[in-house]
Amino acid sequence: MWATILIAGLGWIPAMAIIFAGATTPTVLWQWWQVLLIGTVTGAAAGSALGVVLGWWAPRLGSVDS
Repeated sequence: MWATILIAGLGWIPAMAIIFAGATTPTVLWQWWQVLLIGTVTGAAAGSALGVVLGWWAPRLGSVDS
């Protein structure tokens, strides 16, 4: 069980870094569609980073912990 928690935590490190970078990029001068676009791109990139980390580590867990 602890391995699952560790791997999930490691996966969220790059994802959250991407999310915070995207969230701090827009300024008050941006149009609504620009904010929507950066949010969409940021979400896709963060989700991909999370998927890559979990996809690489999860198979090493073997069976599900109980």
